[in-house]
Amino acid sequence: MMHITDGSSCTTGIGVIAETSRVDSIQISQQPKHGSASWNNSFAYPKFRYQPSSGYKGADEFVISIVGSNNVRSGPANVKVSVDVQ
Repeated sequence: MMHITDGSSCTTGIGVIAETSRVDSIQISQQPKHGSASWNNSFAYPKFRYQPSSGYKGADEFVISIVGSNNVRSGPANVKVSVDVQ
C-alpha cells in the first residue's frame, strides 16, 4: 500500500526483466474511484502515477492489467494498487 498526503501524487513501477519476459500489452483496467491513474507507456520500465481528487482523503485503488510471457508462463495478470491518501 502506498501512503500519500492530500494534494500530492505518487508514482510506482513494476519490474520487467527484458531477457526473460515479454510484455504484449499494459492498461489500467480499473481507474480509481477517487482520483486518476496513468502510466508512462514504457513496456521496458512501466511506471504508474496516481493523483487523488482534490480534497479527497481515504483509501483508493486501481487495477493494472498486463499481458505477456516469460520462461514459466504466459497470459494476463492483474495487479491491484492500493493507495491511502492522508
